[in-house]
Amino acid sequence: MKKLFLGLMMIFAFTCTYAQVAGTWKVASQPGSLGVGPTQGDISWWSIDAAGIIQRACFFDDKFVFNEDGSFQNVMDDWTWLEGWQGISPDQCGVPVFPHNGANAATWVYDEGAATIQLIGVGAHLGIPKVVNGSELTNPSQAPESITYLVTAISATSMTIDISIGAGWWRFIFEKEAASGEDATLSDLKVDGTTIDGFSPGITNYTYGLPEGTVEVPQITSATPTDPEVTSVVITQATEIPGDATVEVTSANGAVTLTYTVSFIISYDITLPVTFEDNIDYALTDFGGTVSEIIVDPTDPSNKVAKTIKTEAAETWAGTTIGGTVGFANAVPFAPGATVMTVRVWSPDANILVRLKVEDANDETHTVETQTNTTVAGDWEVITFDFANEAPGTEPIHFDWYFNKASIFFNFGITGAIAGEKTYYWDDVEFGGGGVEPKPYLANNVQDNFENDGYSTIPVWKFQDPDLVDITITEDPVNPGNHVLDYMRSGTFEWTNAQFILNHRMNLTERNVFEVKAYFPSSNDYTGDLAATLSLKLQNSLLGGEAWTTQTEVILTVDDFDTWVTLEYDFSAASNRDDYDQMVVQFGGEGHFAPGQFYFDDIKLLGDPNSIFETLTSHLIIYPNPASEAINISQFNELTQLEMFNSNGERVMQLNEIPQQIRVSDLPAGLYLILATDNNGGQFTTKFILQ
Repeated sequence: MKKLFLGLMMIFAFTCTYAQVAGTWKVASQPGSLGVGPTQGDISWWSIDAAGIIQRACFFDDKFVFNEDGSFQNVMDDWTWLEGWQGISPDQCGVPVFPHNGANAATWVYDEGAATIQLIGVGAHLGIPKVVNGSELTNPSQAPESITYLVTAISATSMTIDISIGAGWWRFIFEKEAASGEDATLSDLKVDGTTIDGFSPGITNYTYGLPEGTVEVPQITSATPTDPEVTSVVITQATEIPGDATVEVTSANGAVTLTYTVSFIISYDITLPVTFEDNIDYALTDFGGTVSEIIVDPTDPSNKVAKTIKTEAAETWAGTTIGGTVGFANAVPFAPGATVMTVRVWSPDANILVRLKVEDANDETHTVETQTNTTVAGDWEVITFDFANEAPGTEPIHFDWYFNKASIFFNFGITGAIAGEKTYYWDDVEFGGGGVEPKPYLANNVQDNFENDGYSTIPVWKFQDPDLVDITITEDPVNPGNHVLDYMRSGTFEWTNAQFILNHRMNLTERNVFEVKAYFPSSNDYTGDLAATLSLKLQNSLLGGEAWTTQTEVILTVDDFDTWVTLEYDFSAASNRDDYDQMVVQFGGEGHFAPGQFYFDDIKLLGDPNSIFETLTSHLIIYPNPASEAINISQFNELTQLEMFNSNGERVMQLNEIPQQIRVSDLPAGLYLILATDNNGGQFTTKFILQ
């Protein structure tokens, strides 16, 4: 399995045309205009900062020219940034190295449907030359014949390009160089005498936060055009708060008009706990395909909550940030021994993974992430996030870092296309202080017979193929009166499995052998990848998608088909583990797409002398259930006594010689309990319904 990393990407909706791409572009001289990270749009591994822009001035004047005749040019003016893979040490400005010097002829092709730009010609590139599809070059001679880039966003003045290198993604943000007489950009924009934070000529929309209590409306005091020959610069001031001020710039030839908008709002301090009750802007910011809003609690009209829809188009890492880019007014007060936050959550499904991330709003490299699972479906619960247990593949908590921004991710690791559109509600985001109370460490029974008769101690089963859904219970292929787990491999998923998570950690020091029954149809094709095997895996569920890294696995092979076989799984090698609360059941092997049909029944942890189910339950079958005339007793010849009780606890029948079929038609309709003893003195109970 692949490790899961968190990526943050803004989704842009745009229509890009050939004419928009045509022209001369430069990488924008702004922090974050080029960078790399684990997923598309995430540049957390490395990104350019202000100092880097100064150091690499010879790169930021490079031009990328898309000519209207379809030809393409890299124009570097004999001076660009060189790196070690080009034979230079240390990295420095220097003469461009062939073939990445623009010497070879090249063309460009824009695919509007796919939103891609393809450069054709050895050495032609956008951004930095080492970045190609699926890899990074280690020698100039490796330059490919063509490179295809994703156009993630484009406007009249700005373009964002993404490209996958296989193990990560690069992002480049470009600014367009206007043709003579067509420049309608501003080189500076001041409010009340000060340049707007984050101003760039290619950015036309700004949000300007004001302290609570501000009454006087700020004024745009200057708007400086890049081309002093522009036709006009028209400033329209805002008249109220909230309100917008605009600057409309028309190019010298009158062909291009750009409008810069400054939105003035009151910036209220957002502090923990976040309850959504205050009438302020919580600046919920969605990414990756979520849609969020603050609404009246559907279950309590007196309460307000956040509603988040993870759409069918959502990415694995889709989520929602509280407080936009600013975050909280104060840092989350993490300290050794105080690492917990809680969120009240309503989820349509139990056992879905929820991730919480906190970070420094001013330094995106300072983050810590953790995750946990929901335990109920269709109801509110408080779920706890302990940041002392960081999510796999993420940075551990640093107590000397400043964390003042939080993002939540529902059903993390699963796309909307797989899960379907789901709606979640959440409220009461709080700092809780001390660490999470661990699950109790118990030697409890772990058992299920799939009869819904009170025997099971397993809260919820799930089946993954590829979606994680409730298991299917079906009739026993041998005895229709019995119910079993239906395990159907579709052949579309490599890691098909059934699984459950317990409410306790299993104490395996004394009891560590599981007994199960399995049915392998001979109709399956076992000549290829599909194996005649059943694997049980014990895991630590707290690691979510990385639980498999903790597992102890036992695999058994069978050679008896079309019949039930009883198998024992010895986990004594894991008797010293105190973190296992999850089991994964896997028929037919893994890592392949071969389909197959299997059945599973009567799982139990052996060795508990106090269990009244221990001796016979995995062998006893009562059918039909519900019954109307009679019930049939499987293994009746092993029983020495049978007692039957009604729902009031009154004994209505006692037998010392047990027939295979017991008539019950003279009893009143209702629920009945059977208590039986076998010839070894073992006892068991089971229930049935009389109609």
